[in-house]
Amino acid sequence: MHAITKLEHSIIDARLREYENAGQAKGAPAAFQLLALDCLFPKKNETSLELITDGVGDRGVDAVYIQDDPISPTISIFQFKYHTKIEGCSKNFPETELYKIMAFLQELFDRNEGLSASVNEALAQKIEQISSYFDAGIYCKYKIYLVSNGQHLAKSGIRIIEEFCSRYDWISYEEVGFHEIARLIYRPERESVSGQLQVIDRQIFDRSDGDVRGAIACVDALSYLKLICNEDLTSIKRHIFDDNIRVFLGLDGGYNGDIFRSAVSDDNHLFWYQNNGITITCENFSYNSGIRSPVLTVDGLQVVNGAQTSHALFQAYQRNPIRTQNVLLLIKVYETAKADISRRVAVATNSQARILQRDLHSNDEIQHKLEGAFSDKGYFYERKKGQYSDKPNTQRIDAFKLGQVILSYFLGEPERARVQSDEIFGSLYGDIFHEHYDLDELVQVWELSLEIEQRRQREAEIARSTVGETRELSWLPYGNWHVLYAIRLLANAKEVKVPPHAETQEYVTQGIEIIQRVVTDGPKQAVYELFRSRKTRDRVLRSVYPQAQQMMLFAV
Repeated sequence: MHAITKLEHSIIDARLREYENAGQAKGAPAAFQLLALDCLFPKKNETSLELITDGVGDRGVDAVYIQDDPISPTISIFQFKYHTKIEGCSKNFPETELYKIMAFLQELFDRNEGLSASVNEALAQKIEQISSYFDAGIYCKYKIYLVSNGQHLAKSGIRIIEEFCSRYDWISYEEVGFHEIARLIYRPERESVSGQLQVIDRQIFDRSDGDVRGAIACVDALSYLKLICNEDLTSIKRHIFDDNIRVFLGLDGGYNGDIFRSAVSDDNHLFWYQNNGITITCENFSYNSGIRSPVLTVDGLQVVNGAQTSHALFQAYQRNPIRTQNVLLLIKVYETAKADISRRVAVATNSQARILQRDLHSNDEIQHKLEGAFSDKGYFYERKKGQYSDKPNTQRIDAFKLGQVILSYFLGEPERARVQSDEIFGSLYGDIFHEHYDLDELVQVWELSLEIEQRRQREAEIARSTVGETRELSWLPYGNWHVLYAIRLLANAKEVKVPPHAETQEYVTQGIEIIQRVVTDGPKQAVYELFRSRKTRDRVLRSVYPQAQQMMLFAV
């Protein structure tokens, strides 16, 4: 890892100030944690603040991100190290932090009964969720992220972490350094990557058209994984995907479940037929056309389409390497020295493939109308994620978050806002985004959600500083959408569509009190499970309207 440059330091420092100025973090170290999580997992449905466990009793675990995949959840464990002065950035990641994480994980795997009582409340809630996987017999993968604005581990530290990970076939680790985060933000000059792909039999065809040359081949999937991964196949080289127009949405475990299942299934010989394959641009490719099963050598490559497939294959290999080795993959390789051709290939191939539903809807007429309408009210409506990242955080309305607000308040389905948020731009899109809202009401409900969010963040901060005690509002970081739902019920009881602006604080307080009663009086269960259940919504309804289970309260 090269020494930190002044330019890299200033790049990150500027971003950290944005987090501090927006009131999202107190101090550069806390802002660095949020920045790193946003860079690594920009597609996550949770806010980065929800993942933070750093504080009193964190046992060396600064953040936990649980990707609740139905097949095999991934538990990401983070340790951050931030040097406030550039001189400190020359230091290696401290080995002492490794022992803390390893001890925590060992107790977690051993189901140590005293573990939850020895950590802060934020981490205890994560342990509770992980324990539910143990109880259900669900196989989980774990990844340790060592994130720093300094140097990577020294050789002795590498030996320590690799020896620990070698004891378990479900644990891996990755080091994320300062220059790697800078690359994720601004994509400075990247390392040139070359590699080889094993062609199956004579299944390769190529053609040339002046300033561009192309090849289509059927290749061995393992050779592709060796191309895009580090030497021991434990992590993907992110910079290989720099030219993929959606790559920065792909680090969120962003592989398609169907692709994953196809790769590890008994009939994975069908993978080639079911998958659109991978598109690569490069500076040069070559192969021996006179022999069977030639090796295709690719220099200066970029994967411009196929991030989902790449991550799916990688996860499949982690889960079942023997079966994954039988997979065959369609590869398209384009050789060109012209950057504009490479860009056009990237855009065109992604346009023809499956893309995020949000991307597909970002230019819908209703999205443009919402952007204009909110602008008149002093808000910046983000049809596209991060569209107004240069604007104050309090004035930005993210389309996805607005969808969750509408789903919870106007449609009365708070558990779906948490559990089925992927459907906001899918099957629920037409129900959520339409022109039949009163703009003032929509703004007022959004501002209600902001007040709930502020209280939620305060509770999350308290949770990170509380060890061995249970607080009344410990559920709030998970139950914000149910609070919004309860406020709608309260407004209905007073025969108003939305609470008056002057009564925002009062309604939020009453909504929290209702959910507190439901949590206290309901069955004992993990908090994260409680707010994923429709039964919880029904109990909230009965709490406000004891006889109103059948009332149609949410006609917009």
